[in-house]
Amino acid sequence: MFCLADESRSETTFSFTVNSFSKLKESVLSPPCFVRNLPWKIMVMPRTSQTQDRQTQRSLGFFLQVHLPSSDSLLAYFFDWVPKLCRNALGRRGYKEKCNGESESSSWSCYAVAELRLLNHKEDGEPFCRKIQHLFYSKENDWGFSHFMSWQDVLEPDKGYIKDDTITLEVHVVADAPHGVSWDSKKHTGFVGLKNQGATCYMNSLLQTLYFTNQLRKAVYKMPTESDDSSKSVALALQRVFHELQFCDKPVGTKKLTKSFGWETLDSFMQHDVQEFLRVLLDKLESKMKGTCVEGTVPKLFEGKMVSFIKCKTIDYTSTRVETFYDIQLNVKGKKNIDESFHDYITTEMLDGDNKYDAGEHGLQDAEKGVIFASFPPVLHLHLMRFQYDPITDCSVKFNDR
Repeated sequence: MFCLADESRSETTFSFTVNSFSKLKESVLSPPCFVRNLPWKIMVMPRTSQTQDRQTQRSLGFFLQVHLPSSDSLLAYFFDWVPKLCRNALGRRGYKEKCNGESESSSWSCYAVAELRLLNHKEDGEPFCRKIQHLFYSKENDWGFSHFMSWQDVLEPDKGYIKDDTITLEVHVVADAPHGVSWDSKKHTGFVGLKNQGATCYMNSLLQTLYFTNQLRKAVYKMPTESDDSSKSVALALQRVFHELQFCDKPVGTKKLTKSFGWETLDSFMQHDVQEFLRVLLDKLESKMKGTCVEGTVPKLFEGKMVSFIKCKTIDYTSTRVETFYDIQLNVKGKKNIDESFHDYITTEMLDGDNKYDAGEHGLQDAEKGVIFASFPPVLHLHLMRFQYDPITDCSVKFNDR
């Protein structure tokens, strides 16, 4: 059950077998399984409750627990569970560094989603599953179901959940990086993040996206910036951010980059339009790359083409115009997925009635207006239109549709 390798993983599946289940009187805990360097356990207990007609009902309680002990108890905990051979190889100090959980603070938290399963012993039997999502912290460090399944149903042989008075419980857990505990991101993931200046999360997300566009990152490194003013050069500031993301051990600051845009401190606490920010940034990079060995990198990676058309319904006349794009603005309100947003984007508009198309020498005509994508770039930026102007409130409304 104890797995020393890859304790920093974000998800795993682990199980716990309970013997002599019918005789279970108190809660029992599984050995720990480490996810995000935190010890997760399955907790099983018999629960008794009263039904609406005041009948006593016994149930199987099934919970997922994560417990962050203090440094001393954590070491004792570790030495209880790790085989002697592994302990000798790793050593006491080595484990403290490995666990990253030696803080005695009670302010830690970790958000996780999990599926709790009671396995079926029958060959073709399906497990009984229920899902949870929870922010685990010191005062709510377990989450699950007091009534996962009735005790009687678990003990019913024909249902297949029990065999030789033994049941097996399984958990698949996916956890976010914990807060409030020491976390060496570089050590455990190979990557570091970007500091938020106040309201720059939109910018940080975009910078990470551009950083992982490897061909762009290489081109950014090759831009000549030796003679640039370090306080005004966007190209030089971006080179620094990318270099520090790649080689530093700590989260990277972006103040020099925002300063190169001409932003004052207050600007970093204001939400800017991410699409506008991307276009300005790419425009500056494209200008800087002109006349160098990386000229044309930006359009090569991000530029696509679409054809806007107006086609008359009753005569053989079509007007077309080829346009380039670096991103596509997609409506998301009322749309289930990206496919629906794309279908909405290419839906044609009818020009008729008072809105007929002026076809020049052919006069006013009923027509169909729309767009066709001629080519997509290797890296396609989709701008999801989560904000929409509300004329009643004179404000932008944000949509939180799934």
